[in-house]
Amino acid sequence: MSGWMTVILTLAMSTICTAAEEEPLCRVANQRQPNGILLPREKFARYACALCYKYSSNSFFTKDSRWIVVDDVDNYPMKIFKRDNMTVRDPDSQELYQSFRPDSPGVEKWRSCCHSAEECCNSVLSLSTGENEDNSSCPRLWDGWQCWRDAPSPSEQRQFCPDYIISASNPGGNCSTGSRNVSGFASRRCEEGGQWRMRSSYETCMRLDADRRHNYVLIGAYIASVIMLVPALAIFCLYEQLHGHRISLHRNLFCSLLLHALAEMTFRCTVVLSELSLGPSVAAENGVECRLLLAVTKYLRSSNYMWMFCEGFHLHRLISVAFASEGSFLIFYLIGWGIPIVPTTIYVILRILYHDSACWMEENPYYEWILLVPNLLSLLVNMVLLTDIVRIMVTVARRSVHHQEAPNYRKTVRATLVLVPLFGVNFVLTLYRPDPRFCIWREVYLYADHLLDGLQGALVSLNFCFFNSEVHSVMKRSYRTLIDRYHPGLHSSRGSHSFMTMQTTF
Repeated sequence: MSGWMTVILTLAMSTICTAAEEEPLCRVANQRQPNGILLPREKFARYACALCYKYSSNSFFTKDSRWIVVDDVDNYPMKIFKRDNMTVRDPDSQELYQSFRPDSPGVEKWRSCCHSAEECCNSVLSLSTGENEDNSSCPRLWDGWQCWRDAPSPSEQRQFCPDYIISASNPGGNCSTGSRNVSGFASRRCEEGGQWRMRSSYETCMRLDADRRHNYVLIGAYIASVIMLVPALAIFCLYEQLHGHRISLHRNLFCSLLLHALAEMTFRCTVVLSELSLGPSVAAENGVECRLLLAVTKYLRSSNYMWMFCEGFHLHRLISVAFASEGSFLIFYLIGWGIPIVPTTIYVILRILYHDSACWMEENPYYEWILLVPNLLSLLVNMVLLTDIVRIMVTVARRSVHHQEAPNYRKTVRATLVLVPLFGVNFVLTLYRPDPRFCIWREVYLYADHLLDGLQGALVSLNFCFFNSEVHSVMKRSYRTLIDRYHPGLHSSRGSHSFMTMQTTF
């Protein structure tokens, strides 16, 4: 009897050990080993979920709220979370949920990534310890964001980007048509000898390349505006013949556009492009300098529209009120430089109190409307004023065809009518933002918006300075003065030659 019991116990122990030995394992990427490590499903789920947390977008967290994910040396290869001398070992801990910003989709995206890891383990990675692997190929594994199947050596695998990848530069997620992402592919390289390259490439998933191009286009457009605005401002400042309220308005408008272009370029070069380089996140640090620069950029943007309103208001007053005196220029300073202070200050206060994160790069529609409403109102009033100016000019033209001042008014009105729609066309054409999932329309929208925005200064300087007949006149007089100073008699000889030519011709 005891012999049978011994046999039964032996068989039971053998079965238990065999089951334990054949427990399915799943492979997960690890910074110490190119081909990752094999873990039982329960440990894999915890480890993979920790990686999902580690690779979550910085935009999901406030400053210093994110826990650091590190390897637990004592319980390797488990993961732990540390912050302020506190330790959390469970990825489902309440402290981790609370680390996400409540107004961000961070928790939802994180849990989606964890769920994908579990599905990957069950359907793709499951590997029994007794199953042999081909040493000449790279083994299947989870890299922290998605699954990679066995790959021959050498080769490169590509697959569609998961929809839970969100970066500061791509807050809307990936472009998609139906259920498939088409914004780009993630890739992972299998090197010689069956070794995975340590990191997968997710740049196209986060639209880094496309967003870099968009920012380069915008910065290039601003550079073109700066190149045009600087000489235009120099002309208005150097020639004393160009004076009066109209020229002073042009100078202030040009200054506003120039300062905004410089501030915008500085912000994009120091903050936005750093977010697209996969390096240290300047926005995540949420420094005072970064937020101050954004606030100045917002203020100068509003001042652009206020000075444009001043241009329309002055022109309407000049034409509609006969013999009107120019009066004090102080009112224009208050409108152009003073009014934008109010909405900008409100915007900054609300940001500091309720949404002080990521260097204010993430647009909040409620706060943005604080800045947009005054700009839109200035455009609306300007269009009403210019419509009335056109009505007055049509009336004058009908009453007096030979009115001597009518041609000058027509030139001024024509120049302003060309300019004001230019300032409003980017709102009209780009007011509705297409769904970020539709890549083609998103690309068209972004390029149109960037070009219309960045080239405003260049087009304004062309319209109000370089194509201005008054500017041409004073520059011609200046040229003649220089010629007479250094080459006396040159103009008189040219004049005599022209007179003889006219006599001969006629």
